[in-house]
Amino acid sequence: MAPAQRAVNDRFEVSEMVDALRQFARLKDCPFDWELASYSKTKRSQGPDREGLVFYAPLLREILRFAPGCFPNFSLLREVFIMLDEEYKVMDVGLVSARKPRLDWASEAADAVRRAMKHLLEIKRSKTTFLAPVLIELIGLVEDGAGRKHVVSDSDGVQPKARALAPQRSDASSVPSVQFCGAFCKCSDCQPEPTTWDVSSASPASPPGASSPKSTCSLTSLAAKQNKDSVSSARGGQKRGAEAAKGAIGDDRRSESVAKRPAAKTMKRPAQTGSYRVVNRATPVERKEAYIMHEGKFVVSLTCKMSPMYASIIEQVRAELESGALLREQAKGRVSELSSA
Repeated sequence: MAPAQRAVNDRFEVSEMVDALRQFARLKDCPFDWELASYSKTKRSQGPDREGLVFYAPLLREILRFAPGCFPNFSLLREVFIMLDEEYKVMDVGLVSARKPRLDWASEAADAVRRAMKHLLEIKRSKTTFLAPVLIELIGLVEDGAGRKHVVSDSDGVQPKARALAPQRSDASSVPSVQFCGAFCKCSDCQPEPTTWDVSSASPASPPGASSPKSTCSLTSLAAKQNKDSVSSARGGQKRGAEAAKGAIGDDRRSESVAKRPAAKTMKRPAQTGSYRVVNRATPVERKEAYIMHEGKFVVSLTCKMSPMYASIIEQVRAELESGALLREQAKGRVSELSSA
């Protein structure tokens, strides 16, 4: 059984569709609203609203020129609505007053158009003849299947060709790349015995098998046995006790270890002028500006109307303030000087 064919969105050039819809966008009294608020059906599963399709026929006719399969790409169609609203302010006045985000408005408008065109395609497939003349014209522009991708299957009579893989001979050398040089055993029989010391004479212990073996320990244990002084429990008592023990056994290097090193010279950092930061305001577009703040207080600002290079000028003044080359009370004059240059 051949796999089901899946509808594919109609793709188009955004700029070309925008140019086609400019004839309506520039009108003060547009014959329709761009939100399709008068289209009564809100779900694709509902039947078509024929009166609504007739009312929005001018808009649907232009979109069908770019998406005859009735499946216009959602992202591209949304971009068309965004560009039209940026240039001609086509959003409904009530939505503008309610501060409706442009992206949300464009998404809802694009979805409404796609819903109406889906209903238009259903009328085309029903093959009904009881239609208004305007709908007959729109149905004539619909190309059922224009937005579909054909999936090749075995039923099409096209058999995939198997690619023959020819055996290839390896050119790798037969000489091994790893050579065995030797091995070292680390078992207890092969390892040398550790050196031990007699506690009483501090000399190497008698070899194994002697008649009277003596207790042995390491150098650290020997030093611990010879230490007769107790260590104070106060803070730093262990360190003071260790230094005293070294003096008792005549450590010649005691003066070097305990000698007080000269204190390192500390370099004083220059007084900082404080942190200056630049704050940019990008909305509304006609009132874009940048200003400098210092320790939560306003210093100076510059708008795009005063200079198109307002952002770079403010950044330059901030750098001069930060480096100390410019005083805070001179910032306003410096901004005026740079903006008028």
